Amino acid sequence: MKQKILLLLCTVMGSFSILSAQIEKPSPRLRFSTSGCLGYQTAEGNSSSTAFVNQEKIDKFANDLRWTKTLNADGHYLFKSNWGLGLKYLLNTSSSEAEDVIMAADDNIHYLVGNISESLYINYIGLSFCGYLPLEIDRKMMMLFSVSGGYAHLRDESKIVMVNYLYTGGTFAANYEFGVDYCLNSHISLGVTASFFSGNFYTINVNDGFETKEVKLDSDTRINASNMNLGMGIRYYINQ
Repeated sequence: MKQKILLLLCTVMGSFSILSAQIEKPSPRLRFSTSGCLGYQTAEGNSSSTAFVNQEKIDKFANDLRWTKTLNADGHYLFKSNWGLGLKYLLNTSSSEAEDVIMAADDNIHYLVGNISESLYINYIGLSFCGYLPLEIDRKMMMLFSVSGGYAHLRDESKIVMVNYLYTGGTFAANYEFGVDYCLNSHISLGVTASFFSGNFYTINVNDGFETKEVKLDSDTRINASNMNLGMGIRYYINQ
């Protein structure tokens, strides 16, 4: 009977030792992340125009431009109280083109036939606040969320029939992100994220190849670059 009690005590003590070792596993101090994301612009717009005859091509052109590709990178210093501060960088791109578009000339008598294309680039960098929560005692999985605010730069390269346009501008923007990391080892993790980027451009510079002029936009004509993204990437942790 005494041997059974002693064996039971040894088992319980061993379990507490293992659990204690798992709980005392060092918390990560630095986290670096890179992700590739596929997104969709959430802004509603009207692509119809009386200047174009074959409107179905313009509708397809506008819909293709909504689909975006994003490079997402950030670095955070993680504090023991389950939050961190860092920097976030985003490169958001989208493009579209249409061939043999028929467009009415300025005299409303003649028509122009040609191709149109557009390539949109948004670079964003901002200060980021994140919170993290280990989902298991051994920290195999980590849930994270982040909120970031900073500066976004717009570069829009467009071609309408025979004329090239360059639109540039800057504005304050924000990014909201939620994700889960799965640890492969103490330093490397795989992660999935869902994010929302929000940015509106009310002042842009327009260059038609001859001159550059500043254009003020209102709430109806602003360039809304907001988009939702789903991504996957690699995370690198540096522990204590």
